[in-house]
Amino acid sequence: PLRGFGEVEMDSGASLLLLEDLSWMHNLNSAGGSGVEAELVIKEVAKLHAAWWGDERLDQLPWLAMKGMLTPEEAPLVFSQNWESFLGKLSIPVTEKLLWAGDLCTRYLRAVSVSMYTEPRTLIHNDVKADNLLVTGDGEPSLAFVDWQLTTVARPVVDLADFIVAYLDVPERRRHEDRLLKIYHAVLAARGVDDYSIEECRDDYRMA
Repeated sequence: PLRGFGEVEMDSGASLLLLEDLSWMHNLNSAGGSGVEAELVIKEVAKLHAAWWGDERLDQLPWLAMKGMLTPEEAPLVFSQNWESFLGKLSIPVTEKLLWAGDLCTRYLRAVSVSMYTEPRTLIHNDVKADNLLVTGDGEPSLAFVDWQLTTVARPVVDLADFIVAYLDVPERRRHEDRLLKIYHAVLAARGVDDYSIEECRDDYRMA
């Protein structure tokens, strides 16, 4: 499902990996996205997840394992070491609500992070944001993902939450998120994923 790659067999019998020219596409607008654009992305994310849902090959590729400060082992430590510095650099007021959110992260970040790597698992892009999404300018909408360096194996909702929360402002998110989750779940079901209920999807999304 990684769009943009092609393989050509040479006369010598060797294979040459080619990159598709995507210069005719443009980055998704990152300033106040719309529900229509978000629907296109959600459908493509669901196709990716369905293609690799529970695939045993994912555990045979050691380079897919997440490493560094995003792992459940290191993320809580990195957070605790940098939270005070982060607050000191903010350009907005440090409110009680923000401090409360920091306390929640301190208490639950490790447990939540661990839960995101449990079943059901699939291949996730892990950086689904507007800068990493290319779309067509006109005609039939088409979308391509770029920048796969953080791809890993995890619960699928990580991609959904990362994209929806970052792409839609709060009023738009509240208006569209349940509809987007239903669309996502419907695409999974249409592609053979029958062991993941919409209720579980909603719970996982809230956690992510």
